[in-house]
Amino acid sequence: MKKLSILSGLTIGLVLLLFNLNVNAESKAKLKESLIGTWQKCDSSGTVITKGTVRYKVITPETFVVMEVNKDTRNFVGDFVGTYTVTSDGEYTESINYTMSCYSSYQNVKNTFKVEIKNDRLYVTGKNNQYNEIWTKVSD
Repeated sequence: MKKLSILSGLTIGLVLLLFNLNVNAESKAKLKESLIGTWQKCDSSGTVITKGTVRYKVITPETFVVMEVNKDTRNFVGDFVGTYTVTSDGEYTESINYTMSCYSSYQNVKNTFKVEIKNDRLYVTGKNNQYNEIWTKVSD
């Protein structure tokens, strides 16, 4: 009887662990899917920046690119490209692989953020960096 109770307890524990792993995997996949698209950076109050230098972030299933363009001259100012990872608890880490020369100090840098998406806004809070940003989704 005691062995049956132990086995039952272990079985229930294993089922709960597997269920939790599945929920975490679904949460991670949902966050990753929500991030995919083109985002435009807002100012600190959440207003979309439309004049001067504007920053866009394009997130694909595996990579991201950040582009800065001057809206007035219609020229690229700078950009950088890399890969990213997400966790089920809303942690997003960018690994910058390639940059224009103006951003060469960003090469091989990893920045981790806590991210939260509300409606069409992406709220990014730096975990190992000073970047606290608001982005608005401009396309999927």
